[in-house]
Amino acid sequence: MGKKAASKAKAAASRPGSGKAWPPKRNQKSKGKYTAEDFQDLVKQLQPLNLRVVKMEPDGNCLFRAIADQLCGDPEEHNHYRDMCCNHMIENADEFSLFYADEDFETTCDCFGAYVERMRSPGNWGSQLELMAICQTFGVNVIVHQVGSPSYEMEFSPADARCLQLSYHDGEHYNSVRFEWDLCPGKPVSFLSLQQLKMKDSDVVALLEEVKYSLPPNHGFEEATLRSTLLQSKYDAGAAVELLLNKLAGVTETHSAPVESKEAAATAPEQGPSEATAAASAQEEGTETAPAEPSKGPEKRAKASRAEKRNERKAKAEAKRKPQSSATAAEDGISRETMEQLSKQLLAV
Repeated sequence: MGKKAASKAKAAASRPGSGKAWPPKRNQKSKGKYTAEDFQDLVKQLQPLNLRVVKMEPDGNCLFRAIADQLCGDPEEHNHYRDMCCNHMIENADEFSLFYADEDFETTCDCFGAYVERMRSPGNWGSQLELMAICQTFGVNVIVHQVGSPSYEMEFSPADARCLQLSYHDGEHYNSVRFEWDLCPGKPVSFLSLQQLKMKDSDVVALLEEVKYSLPPNHGFEEATLRSTLLQSKYDAGAAVELLLNKLAGVTETHSAPVESKEAAATAPEQGPSEATAAASAQEEGTETAPAEPSKGPEKRAKASRAEKRNERKAKAEAKRKPQSSATAAEDGISRETMEQLSKQLLAV
């Protein structure tokens, strides 16, 4: 790449109105002294946007750890991204050597090639130069957040390309930045473009109204949650409504669970005496009253069979007693008639 193209790239990497490269160069002499003084302030600053700062180890690999977290979900892969970055700088030495010559990197290296070789070693802090190389290597754009300032966009790819989000602390440390709904460990950040992240507020407001209209009146979602869900659904209002309704359903089920248990407890006294006794004895013995455990199935079937046989024997016994009783009644009837006739004869005499 020629000097003209390099100057354009440098202009893209400069903070508007400042005339300085952005992010600022890092002081290698302060290595190992990062105190995270502005960490909580940045956390509060990003909270209304539903963004969370994911801490990276301050071991000199933080920039590459943050990039690894964004692109593959594993900060421990930082060496791979460091190598890819250095390879790109060597392949495009004509462009990157201009930045190196123009900046005071506070290094003892005499040439750009030696600087890159030094940068290959883990523990050497990355700077704006490496961040620019990463953008070009992976075809991404980057948004850098820092305390007390608007987020800064490093745009080296089309606006619809993937956009990474980093935070820059105390002039010497990088962290990864993710949305609250995109914190799944081991997974890269969701594919969101700079165009989507920087969508015009007027367009977002119209979509927000559409989403609010489709939700219950007392949905309880804050504005930041609605905006974040819209972004998560790639500004598909219908998909955003579905996500929010699912969240509401989850909350409703959580709150309704204790109510169901109370209702079940209220209906417990309606059980029969035998069931209540069985339940009480089961609780004393520390056993469950669940119906039909596999180990108790055969025993219950045997009891039922014995009960059926007893019922059959009773039925046969009753059947036998009925004819006998009717016969006895008949015999009793004949004897009474005979007695009546004999009585009449005696009275007639």
